[in-house]
Amino acid sequence: MTTGAPEVAESLAVGALEWLLKAARDVDDGLAWPGTLADDQATPELYSGTSGVLPTLLDAWRYFADDRYADAALRGVRSVADAVDDWEDCGLYTGVAGMAVALRGVHRVLGDTAAGASADHALDVLRARYDGAGWNDRFELIVGNAGIALAALECGDLDLAQLAVDRYARAAEPTAAGVQRETRAGSVPRLHHMSHGTLGIVYALAAVGRAADRPDLVDLAVAGAADVVSRDEAGPDGFLVAHSDPQQQHEKIERHSYGWCHGSAGDAQAFRLLTHVLPDDPAWPILADRCWHTIVESGPDSGTTTAAVAAPPAS
Repeated sequence: MTTGAPEVAESLAVGALEWLLKAARDVDDGLAWPGTLADDQATPELYSGTSGVLPTLLDAWRYFADDRYADAALRGVRSVADAVDDWEDCGLYTGVAGMAVALRGVHRVLGDTAAGASADHALDVLRARYDGAGWNDRFELIVGNAGIALAALECGDLDLAQLAVDRYARAAEPTAAGVQRETRAGSVPRLHHMSHGTLGIVYALAAVGRAADRPDLVDLAVAGAADVVSRDEAGPDGFLVAHSDPQQQHEKIERHSYGWCHGSAGDAQAFRLLTHVLPDDPAWPILADRCWHTIVESGPDSGTTTAAVAAPPAS
């Protein structure tokens, strides 16, 4: 009998989850995970540590109904909560904001009041560290205000989310088609995509604008998206925008990419959100579809959507 795709997927998931459980480190009465197996130093980060493992364990518990995953998540909460006060970084992927998201998730899914209280405390820490404009010199989603705004929104703190996006109107740079911003104060290249660029900020502005009923924030989001759309090199069927302008100089940075961070896969997520925020505008779902068209048609054997674009990098 041939094993079907769902069975194969479940088997792979179970194998990965067993590996996660074995990779956990005992920390006092809790659990923590390192960024890599080569590094024994556990980290509470969402991007490469314990806070990123917790949502996986919650999904695993809901799907497989195996209490080992819930127990591991609850023990992971303790190490994340213990790290909040002394963790200097505030960002979504790298700091306290991401820790708050992970803690709130455990509270919501498992009803753990300690996790909920720890999430509230993490938000209090963020609010206390706000310097009147932000938490660091970055505007982007991974580390800067945009990601912290999304974290606050996910945790149910709309006031903090609005505080986080307050600086974006003042920092907007008009372009021929819309607006753009620095990735960080003093940086020269203007990045365009989700992780460090315009569309990550667009996502935060649109999400907070919708939740707070703030048309001004939604308008800022649309202006940022319009700037990125004007840079498309793969129309009318596809969507592909360069990494940055002027091109950021680094030996690992390609001019074009297809992934979530700096390419069409991430761009589509911003356009999908704008589809929900502005449901009467047909442009946004069309743009999302064009992103997927570019991804599907990319590669050396299928023909790219623009002759100037090489196959996506291996890393």
